[in-house]
Amino acid sequence: ASFFDTSRYPWHSAVAPLAPGSPATLYGTTYAQEAIWAHQHPADCSKTKFLVARFGNSGIGSLLNMLGRALGLAMHKGRILVHFPDPLFRWYDASMCPEVGVRSWECWLQPLSHCYPAQGDDVMIVSAGELSRYRGGALGNFSQHYVPRVLQPMLCMCSQLKPQMWYYWWHAQASAYIVRFNPKTRQALDRLWSEELLVRRAGSRLDAPVRVVGLPAGTVALHVRSAEAKRAEAELLPLEPYLEQAARLAAADQRVPILSPALGGSDLTFAYPHGTFRSRSIFVSTESPDVLQEALRHAWRHRENSKRWSVFHVRENRSNADASEARFWKEGAGKVTLRSLFNLEVALAADAWICILSSNWCQLIDELRMTVAGKASSPFVNLDREVLWHNRWGQGNYRPFHRRCYTIY
Repeated sequence: ASFFDTSRYPWHSAVAPLAPGSPATLYGTTYAQEAIWAHQHPADCSKTKFLVARFGNSGIGSLLNMLGRALGLAMHKGRILVHFPDPLFRWYDASMCPEVGVRSWECWLQPLSHCYPAQGDDVMIVSAGELSRYRGGALGNFSQHYVPRVLQPMLCMCSQLKPQMWYYWWHAQASAYIVRFNPKTRQALDRLWSEELLVRRAGSRLDAPVRVVGLPAGTVALHVRSAEAKRAEAELLPLEPYLEQAARLAAADQRVPILSPALGGSDLTFAYPHGTFRSRSIFVSTESPDVLQEALRHAWRHRENSKRWSVFHVRENRSNADASEARFWKEGAGKVTLRSLFNLEVALAADAWICILSSNWCQLIDELRMTVAGKASSPFVNLDREVLWHNRWGQGNYRPFHRRCYTIY
């Protein structure tokens, strides 16, 4: 099997590349996926050492990104990463889980390995706090941006990737391997594609959104964070800055930077054919019903049809709540989780993205669009404005993609 084997990486046809080895796939992806698979699937499980990660309760994006770091540590230590059954795991639906009473990501995703620890096996357990500080002490020195040793020679000798960005490359590879839907999830997502994707087309003032089965070419995906609890992590922006950037793409502006000043010193810009985004189609994912309604008004509010947008979105009951709030779970954990994964897959079917990279969900979109979606060369606009941010308590911290979060000198 190869990286683009749909049984191993079962993404919707609107997401997966049409041909293996797409030049728009992040460099080294096939090599990395084969190396991860070989490590996680040894021929003999009898002498295998394991690593499990206990992360507690957090959002989906945060949990999956931390699993990516755990996978890097497992490969570094010669251990197999396995999903940990956790009675406190809240992204859970009994009907989707492989065993009664066992809560883990295997309710939604394929197993990380065919090997499982038995009683008496060597199992190393790490917490979220340890993952952010495991470069020294009992866990051993591991300062190479979470990148397993087996992949470092390829990055060093063959790629042109900046060393300070290796960690980001690794996060993309880890996410591509970890986020592989199991058959039940794949079937449920396919049903949502046929039932729950809606659009209000440009010029439709009062018409209710209608059901569609896919996004048109040239759609721009906007992930607009709005839950008040998220303000502790990063700045919350209104819809307008997102639409301003989408309008730049619709106007074929060739000055969209590949890296914002917060992420690296480069003056390179995205190049794409004129007319790519002239359909003025946007896919909006957000927790806020108000943000969605504002977006829908843009389907008709301009006098000139050339300034209107066709607005795509997923049908769901938005409450502007975060996973830390009880009202977030009103529909039940199964529906909440499945619709989150559906929003993720629809976003990956777009051809450009606008969001805030300090959001773990935005990071996940970026990582997967460069790997499984084969769109590493497509425009991605990061609306983060500063490297150093201050949360609502006035405390300063570096954004997740600043190198000081990942390296020691």
